[in-house]
Amino acid sequence: MVIYLFTYALYFAILGVGLRRKNTRRWLVAATMPMFALVWLRGTVGVDLPVYVQAIEVIQQSGGYTLIFEPGFQLLILALAYASNDPMITVKLIATITTLFLLGMKWRSNTAYQVIGLGIIPYFYFDMTMNGLRYGLAFAIILASLNSLMSTQQTRYILLALLAASMQVSSLYLSYILYILFKTNCKYQIFMLILLIGVALIGSEYFLNKASVYADLSKPGFTSGVAPLLLSLLVLTGCWCSKLIMHTHRKKLLTLFALSIATYCVTQISYAGLRLQQMNYFLIFLFVIYASEKAGLKNSKIILTTLILTSLISSAFRLNNFQSEAGIGDAPFVPYIFFWSE
Repeated sequence: MVIYLFTYALYFAILGVGLRRKNTRRWLVAATMPMFALVWLRGTVGVDLPVYVQAIEVIQQSGGYTLIFEPGFQLLILALAYASNDPMITVKLIATITTLFLLGMKWRSNTAYQVIGLGIIPYFYFDMTMNGLRYGLAFAIILASLNSLMSTQQTRYILLALLAASMQVSSLYLSYILYILFKTNCKYQIFMLILLIGVALIGSEYFLNKASVYADLSKPGFTSGVAPLLLSLLVLTGCWCSKLIMHTHRKKLLTLFALSIATYCVTQISYAGLRLQQMNYFLIFLFVIYASEKAGLKNSKIILTTLILTSLISSAFRLNNFQSEAGIGDAPFVPYIFFWSE
């Protein structure tokens, strides 16, 4: 755990210097580099890593579509085979692409960088790049697509939403809810709904298989999902206390409060609710970026304070998860293993 604690401490030390500066983006990139280094220097670390390594090897050896993953993700794996036939290198290259989507966009205000640096990176980054590679890349693409949504480039937004769905189909939840929250164009809303239904029908076998997997798991405990629920409510409460955001986006905030509670209720029935909670928590950060920039909120003390508190709590939750699962499975996060030590 020491290496994670040191990396998080270094991350916050560097980010803290640049939070209120004009060039926050550079400080955010610099702060993330130690984490990025851990992604590249790791050996067999990351719960789902063995599954990805095995699947990537099968896909690259087949040289064609194998129905293991979504089509876009498989095409990406095949394309990366030209760079390296080593599945571990492919995994790390995918993590690099995810990182570029997370950090590569240029935003108009510091609030967006604060949200990414204090909200998204501490809670999601290691999981997105060392564990759930498909959802990590898909979520990062949805984040990048937010610029298109804000600048009314709706066709480009839909294309990026489709690209994200081709990496991990559940990301359509993010793109669809985000769109109906902020856009009133009925034509595009209907198109997005038809698209969502079409994907659901085409991938019905995939979804039924996922449902059966979750059904076989034991019933979650009462405390399951409490952490993302509390974090979601904390961020939304901070937005509610911001007069500019609350005045402009009251109904949207109420919708997100309702979604947070609803996804927690699903968690009490099925472990599928944990995935929904994770998507909803990420959606809330996308909302904060969009709402802040549209409301002209450049440096809000309330939002910044909320994000700082959220980052500390979410980091503690994430590190506690690492520690509680130490040594469990074939590729736990703890103990961290460098690739040359294997």
